[in-house]
Amino acid sequence: YTSTVTGLTQGTTYYVRAYATNTLGTAYGSQVSFTTTSTPTTPTILPSIELINVPGGTTTLNGSSVSISTFQIGKYEVTQKQWYDVMGGWSPASAPSSTYGVGDNYPMYYVSWNDIVGTSSGGSVGYTEKGVTYYTNGFCYKLSVLANGGTLGSAHYRLPTEAEWEYAAKGGQSTHNYTYSGSNTIGDVAWYSSNSGSTTHTVGGKSANELGLHDMSGNVFEWCSDWYGSTYPSGTSNPTGTTTGSYRVDRGGSWGHVASSCAVSFRTFTPPADRVSIGGFRLVLGSTEPTTEMSIVTTTAATNIANTTAMLNGDITFVGSPAYTEKGFCYSTAQNPTTSNTKI
Repeated sequence: YTSTVTGLTQGTTYYVRAYATNTLGTAYGSQVSFTTTSTPTTPTILPSIELINVPGGTTTLNGSSVSISTFQIGKYEVTQKQWYDVMGGWSPASAPSSTYGVGDNYPMYYVSWNDIVGTSSGGSVGYTEKGVTYYTNGFCYKLSVLANGGTLGSAHYRLPTEAEWEYAAKGGQSTHNYTYSGSNTIGDVAWYSSNSGSTTHTVGGKSANELGLHDMSGNVFEWCSDWYGSTYPSGTSNPTGTTTGSYRVDRGGSWGHVASSCAVSFRTFTPPADRVSIGGFRLVLGSTEPTTEMSIVTTTAATNIANTTAMLNGDITFVGSPAYTEKGFCYSTAQNPTTSNTKI
């Protein structure tokens, strides 16, 4: 949905969040910002990850029934542009190589688990999610701060647990129990050793799975938050695996793996400090997992920006139950506007 706002001040930065209200309260989308023109300018867009809502339910992991709570996960693997924009460069990861694919929409690789989560060497504790400490020098923390307008809010980006990853790769409650994520024909959904040309490919180039997620089989393997154990994570509700280890879980296979290694059930592991051309990641947005049936709202970049007007854009990806009774936009020259500010 969209709305045109008028009466703005020239050359002024405004912050916008889409919202939807039902009897449970008001749900807000992520914040975006734009600056009205005095001379033509490009709107400032805060870094964001396109997310897919994964309704909770039960799944089978290695023969055991496991309950997974609702969560939101990236539609695509994190791209090289997203990494560079958040980190301000390639460090601490290694720069992508023309041998394995370079470009804004190629998946980020040569990135270790430690680079994503951060370390105590040069970083301080940022937050803890699913038993993992995320440090201030890691990608997840930096993205969480930038996406919230410069301060850490309640929404924290993190890696998926192994159980969450497999549940999403299978298609959640919409699963057709395919061998690969979205199909029994691997070439339809994955870049792997027989069709990749020994390189990565731009994200989203293959068909999505039942939830609308791309590349969960193939392209680059995806880090999970768990330590690797010889057996699946135990527990009947949101398992997180063993508490210690030497390797972190990675799932999904890659452009360099054979078909069987790209199956949604295939498990493997990598040392957390390793940076390899076949390894990347996608993110989950934590601490905003819906514990009620409030709406899930996204805000996208403002368009048609002029001196005193702009078009605001948003979407409701989950309507809530009961359904929302009001939706719109709130905006202000201060960050994190709410419906107590100006709304339309």
